[in-house]
Amino acid sequence: MASAAVGIAGAAVLFGALHLPAAAQVWPLTHLVVARTLLLNALPGALFGAIYVRRGLEHAIVMHFAADIALHVVLPAVMT
Repeated sequence: MASAAVGIAGAAVLFGALHLPAAAQVWPLTHLVVARTLLLNALPGALFGAIYVRRGLEHAIVMHFAADIALHVVLPAVMT
């Protein structure tokens, strides 16, 4: 189980790093922006990784899609 936790943590950091190009389009990549982007994306990345280990790739993809819809569609609609 420890190897799964190490794998999930590594994948979560990579998941956060893969969101850096999108952050760079919005803000200049300062140390604070990089840390914020890594942290705020690694947390759900760890959740998606745990779902992947327990339920499989399809469930992790659906959870990522649902999070994107909630953050990029529902939340802006509610905020306006």
